[in-house]
Amino acid sequence: MEGNLLFLAALGSFSKFGPKRLPRLLGSFGSAEAVWRAPLLALIKNGLEENTAAEFIVHRDKTSPEKIWEQLQKENVTLLT
Repeated sequence: MEGNLLFLAALGSFSKFGPKRLPRLLGSFGSAEAVWRAPLLALIKNGLEENTAAEFIVHRDKTSPEKIWEQLQKENVTLLT
């Protein structure tokens, strides 16, 4: 499994990261894994609203990228980027 796809799938599981926010964050951080692992203040500094950044941190703490990836594989879902 390619690491970037794993973290893209995980980022896609957060409903507030859509076609505007996600590309902006990816451009700021350079990779999906870097966005996933970013601390709260870095997310805010890179344009995410404070409440959205805090919600993402809570979501991230309860979410396993590996489990999301396993579920996608189990359901034979292909990720398009």
